[in-house]
Parts: sequence; C-alpha cells; structure tokens
Amino acid sequence: MSEVQPILKVTDLKTYFDVTKGLFAPKQIVKAVDGISFEVYPNETFGLVGESGCGKSTLGRTIVKLYEPAGGTIEFDGKDISKIKVKKINGKKLSAKKNYKIRVKAYKTINGKKTYIAKSIVGHFVTKKNKKYTNPKKIKLTKSTFTLKVGKTAKIKGKVVPVNKKKKFLSKKHARTLRFSVADSSIVTVTKKGKIKAVGTGTTSVYVYAKNGLTKEVKVTVK
Repeated sequence: MSEVQPILKVTDLKTYFDVTKGLFAPKQIVKAVDGISFEVYPNETFGLVGESGCGKSTLGRTIVKLYEPAGGTIEFDGKDISKIKVKKINGKKLSAKKNYKIRVKAYKTINGKKTYIAKSIVGHFVTKKNKKYTNPKKIKLTKSTFTLKVGKTAKIKGKVVPVNKKKKFLSKKHARTLRFSVADSSIVTVTKKGKIKAVGTGTTSVYVYAKNGLTKEVKVTVK
C-alpha cells in the first residue's frame, strides 16, 4: 500500500515586504511570514491559530499566490507551485491595471463527496499598476479590547492606512471602509457600522476587515 501524501505541503515559507521610505533611507524589511512549515493531508481539517497581526492572513494569501514568497516552497497535490504566476482567474486573463474581488471557499471530502465548509469575506484588491486607487496597508483601532455588562453597547472605531497616500481607496460601492463579523453572536452582536451589544456572558472576538480583507481582532468580554 502506497504511503498517503499530503495534499498541501508548505516548507520554510517566507513572505517579506520592503517598507523603506525615501530614496536614500536605510533598507527596511518586514518579515510577515518567516520560515513556516506544515502539511495538510486528504480528509484532514487544518487550523491556524495566532494573535492578531502575526501573519495568518499573509500566509494564506501567499499560499493562494496573492503574494509572492520570498523563500521556501509550496507544494499542492505533489506539484511545486511556488514559482507559478497567477495569470487567469475563472479563465479570464488578469490585468495589472484592473481591480479584482476574491473570495476563498473551503471544502472537505466526506465519504468521497466534496462538502462545503465555509467561505471567507470578499476581498477587493487594487492591482499594482492602477494609477488612481490603492489598497489598505494597516487598520488602526482606537481600542482593541472591551469589557461590557449584558445589555450595554460600545462602538468600534478605527481608520485604515493606505499603501500609497497619494491615491484613493476603492469606493463604498465595492465594500465599506471597515466591515465587521463576530465569532459568537450569543455573547455579542455587531452592526454594519461597528456598534457592539453585549447579549450574554463570556468572551468572544469581533473581526474588523478592510476592503482587501486585511483583518484586526477585537476581544470583547461580557460580565
């Protein structure tokens, strides 16, 4: 009997960003993902856990080729896809001047049948040659932890830092500047505008998303 091979194998994966400001400034590199390795086997559910800002989203985007890896390998179904360039989505050629919206859907095989598990929030991306618009680079929240009593409310406030300050974000027709979701709605509910209401005791997370899917986590404890 042949040995079962991983459907996804990530080895020493690295994703670095050059954040150097100014022509003569010292080079500054942010190591968003630095030497991650893991394997996912058929019929296996894989979970990635870490604090907000630790690189989970960047890792996912690198694996699906939204970011180019600085090092390491990504093997899918036995094939090295590390150097593959994504040129088409759904059969359509990608343009470096257009904008795209992407949603990742997760499936698993149960009794030989592909079963839908979950889907990500829709990310609206600006490509690098767009002359008018830019992507979110960072979410800055005025507060990232809340402690409330049942029945009380609070407002999550924040702003988005652009990659290029000379360009605009995509309009609200694409997506709101900030979007919100909650892990456990039996503890807290959240509106489209970020108003949270405590409905049951416990601790949960509210996730804040920028237009491109960039995420920040807010911890809420209800007593």
